[in-house]
Amino acid sequence: MIHTFELSNQITLSEARLLDEKLTAFFNAKSIFESKSSTKFYGHYSKIPFKLGIRTIDAKGGIFKYLVLTINPMKVMEKDYINVSSIDRACESLDEVKKVFYDMGIGELFPMLLLSRIDYAFDVHFKSQEEVESYIKLIKRGGIPNRFKVKTWWDNVSHRQTTYIDSVYMQNSSATINFYNKYNELACKASDFIDCEKARGILRLEVQCKGRKVQDLKKNYKFDARTPTNYLDEQIARRVVTSCLKGIVREGDYYKLRTAKEIILNSDIQNKYKREIIAFITEVNDVRSLYKVKMSGKYSNTDFNRILRQLSSINVNPVTIPSSWSYSYLPNLLTLI
Repeated sequence: MIHTFELSNQITLSEARLLDEKLTAFFNAKSIFESKSSTKFYGHYSKIPFKLGIRTIDAKGGIFKYLVLTINPMKVMEKDYINVSSIDRACESLDEVKKVFYDMGIGELFPMLLLSRIDYAFDVHFKSQEEVESYIKLIKRGGIPNRFKVKTWWDNVSHRQTTYIDSVYMQNSSATINFYNKYNELACKASDFIDCEKARGILRLEVQCKGRKVQDLKKNYKFDARTPTNYLDEQIARRVVTSCLKGIVREGDYYKLRTAKEIILNSDIQNKYKREIIAFITEVNDVRSLYKVKMSGKYSNTDFNRILRQLSSINVNPVTIPSSWSYSYLPNLLTLI
């Protein structure tokens, strides 16, 4: 349920200099500077199973320094790079990290740290990689939640922006949605030191909450402060991931187009709507995207949402399984988590 969380707090320039000296001495001058985030991290996980660094923000008001701590609870507690953490283990990881802070001689800084990002995640386990890959393809044919954009990368071969093959990657200013093939991710990034076979059949559903999204959670749940333990909650994790997932995959199980049409025709939906709904899912099937149908302008928002409600009432997904696939039915991911 918890993949990663980040704690941070602003420190003065003089505090940053003193902290840099302490950490450099503790790690025998070993550090790494990540230019993308302008953060100087210490230790390379050589002595500590978490990331600790000083982030520099160059803004109009001047230069600001932040102490940044990034924790993957499973790495702290289990040395496990594959699975997500339970809520209990995530809470325990905070106590373990606090002990290391005192060992480094900076224990007084730990209570100052507030939550600045948290990644909620669920793993759906399948019998084969083929099933994982099939679900990724179906998710890609779904919708895009409001205010989110699909993240792309520049392909030097095709000379154009393209989407990620093994993941559904969307983001806005306060959150990132990443539903991905865990085995393929590890095989590409960490096969030298991780047994990737343990990740076969895992579809990771991950939502990274940062900045404004963390503040929204604080407001919605009436937290007193950005105290980390407030956010280590199963119900919150499930609501966040389910909300984003529902905005993409919608409700209803997956069928081939022919079967979906039969279910619609034999349903209790009023006859005057059936032909329209069949035309709707046929178009989604033809253009391979619920989002493209929405953006085509052929359906008003009222009609679009009504059709989705009608499909949901008979448990049929607006996205259908390609006719060439061996599967004739797949359950909705919302029911699997």
